[in-house]
Amino acid sequence: MKAISPLVSVIMLVAVALIVSGIVINWGIGFTETKRSEVQFCSGADIVIEKAYYDEDTGDTRLIIRNSGKVPLKGFNVLLYYENGTAESPEGQYSDYEIQPDDIITFQVSVDPFFRELIVQSRQCKKAQNAVLVYDIEGF
Repeated sequence: MKAISPLVSVIMLVAVALIVSGIVINWGIGFTETKRSEVQFCSGADIVIEKAYYDEDTGDTRLIIRNSGKVPLKGFNVLLYYENGTAESPEGQYSDYEIQPDDIITFQVSVDPFFRELIVQSRQCKKAQNAVLVYDIEGF
């Protein structure tokens, strides 16, 4: 009877180890599949700021953005970098914007006139981004 107890313990330990490893492997397969499909999708993503101009009366910068990639993009971040090294993301409804390949959309961004660089970035594909320096914006 004493010899059976360690045998049952070993069998239970092996069973638990197999169950846990099965769960981890299943999660890993799902995770890598998700990342692989995301990378494939984003490899065809790109945006270009076609034109940017500043309206002195409103303090807004208008950006004309073209989806130069091969996939539709939805949701964007706008980032402003300042001369002192700080950065901010101005509030706006950029998460609602959707742009098909080769289509053009217009953003209107309220900016502080002391920024040096403005970046528009896709929320879906972070590497689909484009920047414009303050010197390249008409009206500044």
